Amino acid sequence: MAFQKINVLSKLSLEEIQREVIKQEKEIFEIKFEQRIKQTAKPHIIKKKKHYLAQLLTLVKQKQ
Repeated sequence: MAFQKINVLSKLSLEEIQREVIKQEKEIFEIKFEQRIKQTAKPHIIKKKKHYLAQLLTLVKQKQ
């Protein structure tokens, strides 16, 4: 799971970044749901996705 670099993301438009934010929020929700129903979910993936989401949200704030 390779995330895009922050300098590559900063070149995207606001709409594209917001779409990526929604996608990441959905993936985090799905992983947490899998954990709750006791399917195999790796906690380190949630941590990395949250970090990436925070970077995306920072870019959204900067572009507004």
